[in-house]
Amino acid sequence: MKSDGSGAAVFEELLRHYEGRIGALRQARESLEVARPAGAGLRCRAALALALYQEMVDDLVMGAVFETHGEARQGAAVCALCNSR
Repeated sequence: MKSDGSGAAVFEELLRHYEGRIGALRQARESLEVARPAGAGLRCRAALALALYQEMVDDLVMGAVFETHGEARQGAAVCALCNSR
């Protein structure tokens, strides 16, 4: 098991690393807020909502297509036991 001094050094190193990352994220957020024009937040949310809605509809359509394709393929298949459709 490591000694307390070694554990504290690792903790301090991790603390410095993550504080640096948090600082960089805060700075990025602040620069984005400054660069964003007024009212852009609503447009961004609307664009995000539209993208999510489109993905949901695409998933539903693809699910229906795969299900229909499977049913059609099964309906056209020949039975291996009785050689009928």
